[in-house]
Amino acid sequence: MVWCLILGCSFLAFATEVWLIRENGRFQNRRRVTGAEIARYILDAGGFKQTIVDFPREGSQESQSGIEQLYLEKSVYEGGRLLDIAHAARTAVLKTGIPEVNFFPSISLKRRLWKVHCFLILLSWLMVILGSLSSYLSGIRLAGFLIFLVTFIVAMIDLPAEWNISHQAMVHLRNSRHFEIDEIIRLKNLMNALRLDGLAQLFKVPLSFLKIGQHPCIKI
Repeated sequence: MVWCLILGCSFLAFATEVWLIRENGRFQNRRRVTGAEIARYILDAGGFKQTIVDFPREGSQESQSGIEQLYLEKSVYEGGRLLDIAHAARTAVLKTGIPEVNFFPSISLKRRLWKVHCFLILLSWLMVILGSLSSYLSGIRLAGFLIFLVTFIVAMIDLPAEWNISHQAMVHLRNSRHFEIDEIIRLKNLMNALRLDGLAQLFKVPLSFLKIGQHPCIKI
């Protein structure tokens, strides 16, 4: 029963995120604002002067302490889709270090920890599937269940932080006055989708491993 409840919640989050992103994320914003420009606006609004880069520079502060540079994926840095704008805004908000949304010393640390989380999700699925092949492997299946339960709990604990990140990002996007009313509505839908990303990863990771979805371990 508990296993079904966890799977049901995770699948609902996954389906909701996929639907909201497909319905709203593909549209280009009318003013051709890029993700880099939105991130720059948010950083400037908070009094932060970090350089925004579209790739991690070797030996840079972003890779060491997360202070001097803000790294955006190249597609987000140059992109003008509403999904790119949403990702850039959330990344910039996290970079500002607002206490209620950021308890990690750096974004790079958050990325590394999330990759470990993704690995554990994939491991749990593999163990459950392997353990279901034979009654002699029931111990492996139980261990897979427990690992999956841990990843689910971590995702639930992370939900309030994800909610605050999206909320602060939407405040900045509204204040920027770069977007029309219908675009703001779509951006809000995208923020709601990205709030659920932690739970959705419980399905996105194995699907990505099967090359059905996108890379599972890119999360902000």
